[in-house]
Parts: sequence; C-alpha cells; structure tokens
Amino acid sequence: MKKLFILCSIFCLIVGLSTSCIAAEALTIKGDIRVEYDNWLSRDKNEDGVSETRTEALYLERVMLKFLYNPGNNTTAAVVARCDGDSYAGTDRVDFYIYNAFVKHTVMDNQLAFTLGKFNIHVPTVYGIRGPNTYSYAYFTKEKKNGAMASFSAMPELNLNLNLALTDEVQTDTENSRPYTVYLNGTYKPIDALSIFLGVKRAPEFDKITDESVYDLEYTLAAKYVVDKLTTTAEFYQEAKDSDDEERSVINLGASYQVTDTIKPYLAVESIDDGTDDKSGPEMNIIAGASYKASENLTYSLEIDNTMDEDSNVDDQTKLGLLARYTF
Repeated sequence: MKKLFILCSIFCLIVGLSTSCIAAEALTIKGDIRVEYDNWLSRDKNEDGVSETRTEALYLERVMLKFLYNPGNNTTAAVVARCDGDSYAGTDRVDFYIYNAFVKHTVMDNQLAFTLGKFNIHVPTVYGIRGPNTYSYAYFTKEKKNGAMASFSAMPELNLNLNLALTDEVQTDTENSRPYTVYLNGTYKPIDALSIFLGVKRAPEFDKITDESVYDLEYTLAAKYVVDKLTTTAEFYQEAKDSDDEERSVINLGASYQVTDTIKPYLAVESIDDGTDDKSGPEMNIIAGASYKASENLTYSLEIDNTMDEDSNVDDQTKLGLLARYTF
C-alpha cells in the first residue's frame, strides 16, 4: 500500500510538472515602460496672467504588462495591466487599472472570432509621444468597458475585416432598459499599400432638457498609405449628438519617414472644431518629432507640440517632450 501511494505520488508530480511546463510554454508576457519629460515653453494662463499648472515635469508615464495565454485550441486569453502617471492634469496621481481582460475564440479557420470581456474596439491614428494636446487625450478613454464582440475576416482576396461590438454603458436613466453602446467598424485594403478604416459608434445618453434617453453617434473615417519608407495617414472624426448642440469634428493628417533603420521623423497637423458658435475658428495642433531606436528594446523620441487656439489667453501653447520607451 505504501509503495502504491509512493507510485501515485510520483505519477501526480510528473503530471503536475508536465502541465506546468505546457502552461509556461503557452504563456507570453510582454512589457512597455515609458519615462517622459515635458516642458511647456508657453502655456495657457488664468485671468491674472499666471499659469495654473506646472510648466515642467519628469515622470513615469506608463508601465504596462500584457499576459497572453494561448494553449493552441483556438481560444486565447489576455490580461493587460497598466499604471499611468497622470501628468497631463498637473498632479502626481498614479492610476493602476486593468486596461484589457478578455477571452477570444476563433472558428472557420480563424475567419470568425468572438471576444468577451474588456477589450479595444477602435485603434485610432495617433502620432508622437502623447499625440495632439487636446483631441487624443479627451477622445480616448483609458479603461475599456465590458462587452462582447464578433470579428469577421472576409476572403483573403477581399482584404475586408469587420467588427461588431456591444459594451455596457453607464447612464442616468436606467429604469426601463439596460443601456449599451454599439460599435461597428471595418478595415479594407484595396491594394497592399492602402488601408481604409470606417467606424460608427452609437451610444446612449440622457438629455437633461427633455428628460429623455437619446442616442449619440460618432463617425470615424481613416486612411493609411505606405510606400517604401514613407507612411502617410488621414483621419476624419465627426460627432452627431442628440443630447447636446455642440458636435465636435476633427481632421488629422500625418506622415513619417524611415530615414535609417534607427531614425524616423514624423509630422502631424490636426484641426479641431469643438462645435461651439464662436468666431475664433478651429483649434490647430502641429506636432513634429523624431524617434531613435537605440536597441531592439529601447527607443527615444523627441517631440515639439504647438497648439493654436484663439479662445486661449495666450496665442499658442508649445510643449517640448522627450520620451524613453523600453519594451520586452
């Protein structure tokens, strides 16, 4: 009996070690660490002519870890944890949160996929260290909402990918129904060099004036053209709101050029119309910079951002940024 117990124990230990080795082989861990220095050469001021927030900052911009589990059975699981330093708001607050956490299952030779959990729905065109001063920060939220998504890849010769997602939404009026947001977007490549993206978002909102539940729409049309070492992008974003008269629209044009294997300069110009009935015209953002790939894992970026807004108490806001990014 004692020998049988020892044999069973050895067998269980071997099975446990084998399972652990298989699990370790199926698990992939990736990381992204960013340290940033910002210096506002000119900045918006209050009525007394004093800048309300600090004009210089050195901070840990991001620490991100991605855990991807792929046992090889058409089902994968991913968890992305992030810790962000909130320097944009002029505070020392650090936020730690689960950025993504989802399970994905594919069928039909990976043509159809179902995703459940917290996930990315739309990946926009963003250039530079932080992107434009206003639009990139206000438009994209850090935490993704819980939901489900179906993704379909059409025949290879069509180069068409479609995504339909439903996510849970927080709203004031939740007595009659459970509000949710609908995302529908697609990517099409008519030729290898050109990619076209079209996205529509339908989100529930609450109209405080009519005291009714309404729906707001957002449209995004983007194109990316790559030829040799040159990459150009164009993006148009438009809001169509039932809950508010102010409907923002954004036009973003960008370009980058891979001069060498390690050096890539980039330029982006952005026009933002906030939808208000003023005569100052749209806000303009100009972003110019360059990235240097010091090694396989380490990249440095130097960037200058200029925001021209006639509503501001100064003619323009200019920020100089230096970023060190380490990935593994």
